[in-house]
Amino acid sequence: MTQISYSKNALACFMASVIGLIVSLRIGKRFIPQIPYLVLIGLVILALLVTIVLITIRKRKGSLSPATTFAFWNAMLRYFIAMDMVMFGLQKIFHLQFAIPLGVLDNPFSSLDGEQLVWAFFGKYYAFTVIIASVQIISAVMLLFKRTSLLAVIVLLPILFNILLLDWFYNLGLVVNIYITLLTIAAVYLLLLDYGRLKEFFLTTGSLPANLENGLKKNALRLSAVFIPVILMAAYKFPATHPEIYGKYEVKSNPLQKQGAYGDSVLTKVFIDNADFVMEYGNYQKRWIGSYEYNNLSKQFKVTWRYPANLHDTLYATIQRGAGPGFKIVSGRMANKDIRIDIRKEN
Repeated sequence: MTQISYSKNALACFMASVIGLIVSLRIGKRFIPQIPYLVLIGLVILALLVTIVLITIRKRKGSLSPATTFAFWNAMLRYFIAMDMVMFGLQKIFHLQFAIPLGVLDNPFSSLDGEQLVWAFFGKYYAFTVIIASVQIISAVMLLFKRTSLLAVIVLLPILFNILLLDWFYNLGLVVNIYITLLTIAAVYLLLLDYGRLKEFFLTTGSLPANLENGLKKNALRLSAVFIPVILMAAYKFPATHPEIYGKYEVKSNPLQKQGAYGDSVLTKVFIDNADFVMEYGNYQKRWIGSYEYNNLSKQFKVTWRYPANLHDTLYATIQRGAGPGFKIVSGRMANKDIRIDIRKEN
């Protein structure tokens, strides 16, 4: 039997205790709100300390071997991760996650925060939500059995890593971000417990057909999987980019325009990306949308409108720096009328 060192046991105890504490607090806070949060923290910490003390006493009496203690803490870690994954899955199925108020869904895209963007995207189709939840629940149940625990971790780890990236990049909150990071680290820890089996499975040398056994041929074949996409991307004609004018702008003044495109509306925003030039009159439902050509040297551009369908006049203009930081001046002609618009770039 492999000897389990004190440091390995300490690490296993630490991982199980931290994840157990966080999972218990997360579940208790949401589903047992009658218990004050500070009391809940105290009860969970007390339960963990009592468990650690009891195991330490039994170990000193000789009734528990280091290997048994090590197995116990790893089993507890799997138990708490499985409980959390089942809870996450059930919350998705019963609309406690990925649920966005209908009123929010009608708001402009730019007004949604990171959590609302993520939940609106993943929660658009309930069947998709159920599939994600089912994978979480099934892999969680597999994690509880020794024979299937490795496969469960292999399935769970990409899910957890994907959640980790979403939480950090879309800023779902510091507490949430730290929690999913710790949960992912715990899954990696469980995976590394089976490092020997993984090494044997993934790093053993397989046999190839005789005509591919030559090292040069094998390496050339491997490298072709990388170089062919690189060559194709290098030959692809990408759309032109114009970072000097790219952005969302607020209209500060438009003195020559007496009346907007929609009755008495006035021009309020201008959007310039790599393909479209958009002029907004009051809100996102009142927009002119066109494709444009831009000359970096002369600062001249030409906008051909696609929407509204009855708008056939082409805008010819230049865009120059304005009086202050972020300010620009758009000046030109459209429909035999002079146009001058002072705009300021928004963050």
